[in-house]
Amino acid sequence: DPFALAESLASDEPAATAADEPPTLPEAIELGEDEELVVVDADAVGAGDRVVGEIEVDADDQVALVDADEEPPQAEPMEPALTPAPPEVATAGAPVVLLDWCGSAMTTTTAAAGEPGEPSFWVPRLKIARAGVTPAEDGSYLPGLLSWLGRRWPSPYVLAATRRLGVELTATAKGLALRSGDELVPLADAITATVEPMLAPLGDALPEAAVVLVPSNVTAVARRLLVDRLTVLGLSVEVLDDSRAVLRGSHLALAGGVALHLDVSLSETRATLLDEQRVIATAAAPDLGLWDADQTVADWAALELMRQRGLDAQAEPSLLDSLLDQIADRRRDSPAGEPWSLDAAGVPLTLEPDGLTQHLAPVSERVGLLGGQVLDLASEARLAGVLLTTEEPTWPGLADVLTALFDVQVISLEPGPTARLRGAAAAP
Repeated sequence: DPFALAESLASDEPAATAADEPPTLPEAIELGEDEELVVVDADAVGAGDRVVGEIEVDADDQVALVDADEEPPQAEPMEPALTPAPPEVATAGAPVVLLDWCGSAMTTTTAAAGEPGEPSFWVPRLKIARAGVTPAEDGSYLPGLLSWLGRRWPSPYVLAATRRLGVELTATAKGLALRSGDELVPLADAITATVEPMLAPLGDALPEAAVVLVPSNVTAVARRLLVDRLTVLGLSVEVLDDSRAVLRGSHLALAGGVALHLDVSLSETRATLLDEQRVIATAAAPDLGLWDADQTVADWAALELMRQRGLDAQAEPSLLDSLLDQIADRRRDSPAGEPWSLDAAGVPLTLEPDGLTQHLAPVSERVGLLGGQVLDLASEARLAGVLLTTEEPTWPGLADVLTALFDVQVISLEPGPTARLRGAAAAP
């Protein structure tokens, strides 16, 4: 066993000798008046004594002195050790800042008297360089990076999510790192770099409290990383799952049942099952988002152009890109039940509402199937309703398909962050 080495030690015990019986308690070593090491009873070590080293005994009974300032080498953890989250912050009364890390564009606003203020948006683009990672308009687009931290590696979810964004993650001795060329930046540093632009709209006058909205599938490691960073800045922090905020703002009465929250973003869909007290289960599909619905419509439009006009849109990438842009615009702006009018290099094409619903039905069913996966984990629970949130206006027929699959009320909430911000602003 290692013994403590103390530089200053008051003791009346005699020095131990080789002839003495082995001690029953660990012994300490002090420097005597002649600068020689003296072994003393460990009980004599005072609380104020300074430990300057340890001794180690190897297999050959050789004694080596180890400097106390040199910590023994330890395996680097995959993720940083962080302090526990502080107690929850009540949002009623004094203004608080709402920091929403959930969307493809992160949102900052304040809340007072139970209502959110005017939001500011920041698109998460980060530049990776030798000096570190910084927000930059010409940086890599990194929505959802908070959901990647703290997971086992390799993670099928993280690999699929980053691949479609063109992002490369690498496992290092210190955890996951973002790679850009030859440069590596810890993923935790990239997340920390998002804090400054999130707080920038507030100026120098920060409120005392913050409610941080995160996707329900974010790990405890990622949550604590944000809490630590914001606490250093003087904020008292509550971390709130987006699904709990949406449920709070929806006024859906669970009456002992459970709610299924389906959130469709640009690049993925998340399903969360929760009751009045906790999040029960989550699942995510990083290949099932608004982009994928738009691509489904573009593929159908390309077939119609070939059939009706003999135009091979698949052979012209720029034409396909133009179709995708137009389809996204029609999805956002077209009134329900209206046809979508497209222009393919001067060739008009009209997509009728029934055809849109028919071709998008498989995408809608995939959203429902993802929700069914988490619902099966609480098969005995009564489903009180489905809460549907989308980053932008969604495609035709989604709510109808979900109603048919779950046979309960489907509450389609306002697109964007409004539903969760309203729930976060309301008093718990």
